[in-house]
Amino acid sequence: MSDQPDTREMVLDEFLLSTTRSFDDAQKSMLEGSGISVSMMLNSAELEVKVAVDNVNGCMTIRPISLRDITKGKIDPGMLSTLRINYIGSVDELKYDVSSKVVTPAPDSVPNESPAKRPVPDLAGLSLRDAKAQLEANKWKFVAHAASREEVSSAEKKTHGRVIRQEPGPFEESATDAIHFWVNLGSIPVHAIDGIGEKMELNLSKIGIRSVADLSLAEVSELSSFLHINEARTRDFVNMASMMSRLVVLGLTDEIVELLTKGAKINSIEALANADPVELHKVCSKSLHDGEIKTPEKFSITKKDVKEWINVAKRSI
Repeated sequence: MSDQPDTREMVLDEFLLSTTRSFDDAQKSMLEGSGISVSMMLNSAELEVKVAVDNVNGCMTIRPISLRDITKGKIDPGMLSTLRINYIGSVDELKYDVSSKVVTPAPDSVPNESPAKRPVPDLAGLSLRDAKAQLEANKWKFVAHAASREEVSSAEKKTHGRVIRQEPGPFEESATDAIHFWVNLGSIPVHAIDGIGEKMELNLSKIGIRSVADLSLAEVSELSSFLHINEARTRDFVNMASMMSRLVVLGLTDEIVELLTKGAKINSIEALANADPVELHKVCSKSLHDGEIKTPEKFSITKKDVKEWINVAKRSI
């Protein structure tokens, strides 16, 4: 992070309160002069912010991180926390009283004990879906990340689409209710996506986006602004990256995913599920023969392989 960051540190409670009031003010301005009662309007909003978290003197503080912070300060996006805020209600029903005074809870309302520690579950080797299901069932909060290319390259081949690292570690006694875990979503380079050349690949690497997995987690509007291209084109790149990452999660290797998307022009799970196996095998074989896709020397495909790819896609829909 640079010595003069673009964003300032805030107490977490104050940030949440100011965000809620901003939602209220926005809704009031939308209805002003319309003659419609605010209480008649169903209000909902969602905000996602990348933040750096700190805890000083028992007070949780955050620093919202902008895209400029990341590009100027060389911050690794994978080390940041994601804060998601959901707001549901109406202005007439929700009342907020901002006071500078510190309110002291009644003695009998102050908990005497620290949060109970509980053992952290072992997520290693679980699929993304199974890891999420287990954490949700046991009421853990969690954040999923795409593993770095370095982690993916050193991981076993059978870990595609599976958890390869977590914090806190398995079986640790922890009072925290949030677990971060990293999933092997492959290490397919971003230039595997049609339309992304060397220049764009270099620009993406400046903000930590080096693989298709990284790109699949990018925020469209910020990425569009950074690359100086329209949001529609940016969204196409992110959507394609998401689809490719999903194929990896389903168990297909990097080479197969790149062959399907770049060689056979498959642009969705549905397109793969509906593909004709004979025709798809013919197209993929030609692409390999023509050297359109870089693969290991002994890499080859059979009609049985192609049918299995199609069945995998069908089972996921």
